[in-house]
Order: sequence, then C-alpha cells, then structure tokens
Amino acid sequence: MREHYESKIRQTRLVFNNLSWTIGGWSKLPLEARLELYRSKTIPIWTYGIELWSTCSPSLMARANRCNARMVRTLCGAPWYVRTDSIFRDLHLQQVNCIAARLRARYIQKLAPHTNPHVRALLMGDGPGRIRRLNSSTGAICVDPTL
Repeated sequence: MREHYESKIRQTRLVFNNLSWTIGGWSKLPLEARLELYRSKTIPIWTYGIELWSTCSPSLMARANRCNARMVRTLCGAPWYVRTDSIFRDLHLQQVNCIAARLRARYIQKLAPHTNPHVRALLMGDGPGRIRRLNSSTGAICVDPTL
C-alpha cells in the first residue's frame, strides 16, 4: 500500500513540474485557466484508487495534503502568510483527505448490496484473519489473506 501511495505522490509531482511553466505563479494565464489545468491533470491522479489507499495512516494522508497544498500555493502564487484552508476555501477546492472520505463512503455504499459474502465480510470487518489498522475507523476495507 505504501508503494502505491509513494508512486501517487511521484506521479503528481512529475505532472505538476511538467506543467509548472504553464500554471506556476508567474504564468500569464488567468487563475481560472490554471485551476482548470490543475483539476484536469492532477486531481485524477489523486483520485485513482483512492478508495483503497485512503485507509493509510493519518501521517501519510497528511503528507498527501501537504503535497497538494504546496501545488495549490504555487498555482495561485499565494504568499507565505495566507492560510492554506482559506486558499482552498476561496478557490472552491478540497483537501485530499476530504476527497478520500467522500469517495470512500461512496465506495462502501456501492459494495454494501454486493452478492459475494466475502465482500460483505470485508465491509463488516469480521472475516477470519482480518488485518485491521489500529486506531482507524476505516480499517475495515483492507486485504483479507484468506481470499
């Protein structure tokens, strides 16, 4: 899981670095066009498979939020004294952990009526040999070694 997460951060940074000349703070493009490029290029990288890797530890999710915030700050050319949450609120963007919680909840609702009993056991977290992260309310969707 950690390798997948690390590859997501590398992919996102690579795409952002390739686009930095276009959407950086010194770009002549209007902010709306830069935001649209950001939404179309980087957000799909974060959201691919987020239902599964969003059960990672809080420190890894905080790292994803920091990476995302750094990109958004560069995108809009925000000074150091402006709070990150106010930037996201003003630009109508969401942090990675908010996107992950929303998509994870939708994924669980989609799997709830599934006919496979193993899938239902994964959702309930009572299958044999469960691997569950401690102190995590979302740890019920993890790998079951008995499948």
